[in-house]
Amino acid sequence: MSEVTGKRSPTVVQVRAAAAAGAPGHPAGDAADDGAAGPADELIQAALAGAREFLGMDVAFVGEFTEDLRVFRHVADDGHGPVRVGAAHRLEDTFCQRVVDGRLPSLMTDAGANLEAAALPVTRVLPVGAHLSVPITLPDGRLYGTLCAFSADPMPELSEQHLGALRLLSALLAGSLAAGSRAREEQSAARAEILAVIGGQDFTTALQPIVELSTGRRVGFEALTRFGEGSPDVWFSRAAASGLGTALELAALDAAVRHLPGLPADEYLAVNLSAAVLCSGEFAARIPTLPLHRLVVELTEQTEVSSHVDVSQVVAALRAGGARVAVDDAGSGYAGLHRIVALGPDILKLDLELIRGIDHDPARQSLTLAMCQFARQTGATVIAEGIESAAQLDTLASLGVGHGQGFHLGRPAPPATFGLPERTTCPGPPTPRRAPEGV
Repeated sequence: MSEVTGKRSPTVVQVRAAAAAGAPGHPAGDAADDGAAGPADELIQAALAGAREFLGMDVAFVGEFTEDLRVFRHVADDGHGPVRVGAAHRLEDTFCQRVVDGRLPSLMTDAGANLEAAALPVTRVLPVGAHLSVPITLPDGRLYGTLCAFSADPMPELSEQHLGALRLLSALLAGSLAAGSRAREEQSAARAEILAVIGGQDFTTALQPIVELSTGRRVGFEALTRFGEGSPDVWFSRAAASGLGTALELAALDAAVRHLPGLPADEYLAVNLSAAVLCSGEFAARIPTLPLHRLVVELTEQTEVSSHVDVSQVVAALRAGGARVAVDDAGSGYAGLHRIVALGPDILKLDLELIRGIDHDPARQSLTLAMCQFARQTGATVIAEGIESAAQLDTLASLGVGHGQGFHLGRPAPPATFGLPERTTCPGPPTPRRAPEGV
């Protein structure tokens, strides 16, 4: 498909550099890593801000005890404080541990006047003048950590009344913190499971043939990832929610591409990637290693990407290397049509919901005819997904659909089913170069 006149396609280097930078103000990576807060987090944050204002102190925070570390989970300050969410320190180096085990009092109007506190480096580094700290006990009786507040200067006006308010807040927040702790434990377990699947290549690649409807000639395959148990959608959704969506998609891509050398030279391989992965620095690093001239990259979803790497930039870079780009679920709604217009794909894949019943539904036939007309005018190819009967195939061919796939034409199956080798050698992801010593 022709590019817009006067616009130069971005180079792989440009796309890689833009992807590595990520969105302004946020780290690059999966959505699960962007620090988005839920309702419980917002409640805790508002409560901390209120406590800080009531106490008149510089910083208020919730610290969680995890093995031998204290991790800052929630922080309220003026935006320029020394404490950052997610930072961790050895428990033995903190006020928190000493308050819990009784070595330090919960209320210190001048930490420097307490010999135990004054001996801690943090008292001088932050610095800590006044300090309040109370344990947080979860509803099941477990110790979560501490709720603390401190100021750089001593505060002789602090009293047991202020400490009592902090204890009350600790009790009120315990339920919300317990829910957050459970969610992190579940996410940690999910991450461990997904990392094990990636590390052990505990999945397979199934191939589904794509054929020319008028002749029955096979023109390529779509690579589909299969897991031992559970649907692919569930696995990829869990991976994305755990911050490992990019890692799992790219592992599936690497596994699929290894089958490409075994395909006949005139056939292509279609691989599925989300727009978020397409715009990632990790994918940009793989572009030079991929046999782009034999690949079709299918965009698998319609979600917006919060990145200043525009999808169209990556699409242009892929095309410059010889790849084609397909848009999935064409004709499935306004969002799908908007994406088609924005990207100008080389291949339109008609949604299986559109194909279902097309042999007797004039409305579906009219929409398909319109999509075929659009494709002819823009130089795109149309592929119908989900063809399950000869009647559907004949109807689609009569409407001008050039290619198709579905159970009627061939179910997804291991490569050996089609007389192809199970696994062939193909370049993998690039190996990072070591930086010179001292740099």
